[in-house]
Amino acid sequence: MSEVIPEPREIPEPLEVQESTALVYEQNLPLRWWQLPCLPEENELHRLNDAALRIVQVALAWEPTPQAPEGHEEPGGRASELVEFKVNLLLELVSELLTRDQPLPIPAAVELTGEGIWWKTARPPGESEILRVELYILPSIPKPLVLIGEVTSIERSDDLYRVHARFLDMPEQLHEAMQKMIFRHHRRLVAEARRTPLMNP
Repeated sequence: MSEVIPEPREIPEPLEVQESTALVYEQNLPLRWWQLPCLPEENELHRLNDAALRIVQVALAWEPTPQAPEGHEEPGGRASELVEFKVNLLLELVSELLTRDQPLPIPAAVELTGEGIWWKTARPPGESEILRVELYILPSIPKPLVLIGEVTSIERSDDLYRVHARFLDMPEQLHEAMQKMIFRHHRRLVAEARRTPLMNP
């Protein structure tokens, strides 16, 4: 029986980038990608986007709670921190068990926005290729955020290549959730930077 090859779908125009989307999620994260012959069919893309939304929602739920200044702790704050610690410990144990047979990919320097992703690699894809990108934004939970994108630029960066791919057919709900995740990540980094001088006088 011959293999049925889906007809290539038309690649949509990129999401319009606004000034409010300028924040970038920068971190070294496990990442893998591979080339697709064409954009996935609508049903498969819908399934991938639904799964991606759930991963982002989990990331939002497990975003570390900012610490209150000394002397301004909220009631129940210590108990909440203890619960968060226990849950994180449980996640680490589960992750260790799951990754024994399925190790995470090598981390890459990643820059993520709601419209696209940059990463550095020694073996870049080709220009204009359609990719399936798997990004482990929660290494403690070895389930990747899967996004479909088109390569728009490849730049030489020292001994590596800096690749950019814009996301394709991303629904608004997923786009907004990613923007929220990126904003919280940025806010946490700013809070940690402000707290560091106080901890190291």
